[in-house]
This record gives sequence, structure tokens and C-alpha cells, in this order.
Amino acid sequence: MQIEHKHPFTHDEAKARVKALADYLANRHGMNIAWSGDDSFHLTGKYTVVSLDVTVQVAPDRINVTGPDPGLLLRGPAKSYIARKVSEYLSPAAALDTLPRG
Repeated sequence: MQIEHKHPFTHDEAKARVKALADYLANRHGMNIAWSGDDSFHLTGKYTVVSLDVTVQVAPDRINVTGPDPGLLLRGPAKSYIARKVSEYLSPAAALDTLPRG
């Protein structure tokens, strides 16, 4: 699975937004977050019936999400959920301090 989402933020703002997303996923869904450096984390856990195992990396102009394909039946729901959350947290219309963290 591979998702790329372009963003208009400075690198520090994008990292802060991705950290807010990681907090949300850990607090809301009990997902495991393992940071590797300051710019990426590995996420494992379940959202409803979909098991997620992805790496989220902050690049200067985009966010990259990569991981193994969850299979034909779960591919759509997994990609949809992750893409929706990344889009929500990297929306210029949402102020950083209003993003849910759990």
C-alpha cells in the first residue's frame, strides 16, 4: 500500500500535524506508534476489522504512507481510512490546535 499526500506547510508544521495524527490514532484506536527519528513513525493496529501496518514519513512537501497490501477485500477500506485521516490533519483549513488528539 502506498499513499502520497502533498501539503503546503513548512516541514515543522507538517511534523506537528503528523504528530497530532499519531496521538489521535494511539489514543482513539489504541494503535501502536513507534517513532523512528523526528520525521517518521511505524503504526500497527486495527481500525474496525482492518489491520494496519504502515510507516508514515514527513517529507518537505508531502507525507508518504507505505506498508504491505492488506489484501483485496481490505485494501479499499484501509487506504480510504488512512487517506481520509491524513487529508484531515493536513488540511490548511484546520488549525493545528483544533485537530483531535484522542
